[in-house]
Amino acid sequence: MTKKILLAMVLLLAAAPLGVAAQDGNQTDAASNATAPESVVQVDTLTVVSDYELRNGDLWIEFRSEGGNTLSITETAQSDGATQVRVRTVDIPRGTSTVTINVFDSAQASVLITSRLSLQQNSGTTIAVDSGDPLIAGPFTATDAQAAGVGAGLGVALTTLYMVAKVVYGRNEQPERMA
Repeated sequence: MTKKILLAMVLLLAAAPLGVAAQDGNQTDAASNATAPESVVQVDTLTVVSDYELRNGDLWIEFRSEGGNTLSITETAQSDGATQVRVRTVDIPRGTSTVTINVFDSAQASVLITSRLSLQQNSGTTIAVDSGDPLIAGPFTATDAQAAGVGAGLGVALTTLYMVAKVVYGRNEQPERMA
């Protein structure tokens, strides 16, 4: 009877990674099928933000303008109460241009972008970027997390199997535990 239980545990242990491997094959890569967007967000009728990124404490914003524009970029502070903010006025020429802003907090940034046209329409554009959780940083993906979970589960299963086998075959030298 114990040999049947032991055989069933070994078979279940061997089949566990196959279920995870089958899940990997069914995933589709949506990023490869998607085309790059024309714009991320529209500032006004003349100017759009085509890309932005937080790099080494600087916020890089790429603008695309059809006729040239003057923009005010205000860094919004992440604090309670009244505070001062930095305002920068930038002339955006016709075409594509990149603006670099040194931000207060190198881990996260938030800016408000306005133009004369957007202010006439009582609107503005906000861009907020967070560089991620500093506690869990690095080039880790979902596949890495899945592999770590499978490895941890496999380690626990093998340790349990070893302990059960020691008891079944009488090699356990610890006294029986009384509840």
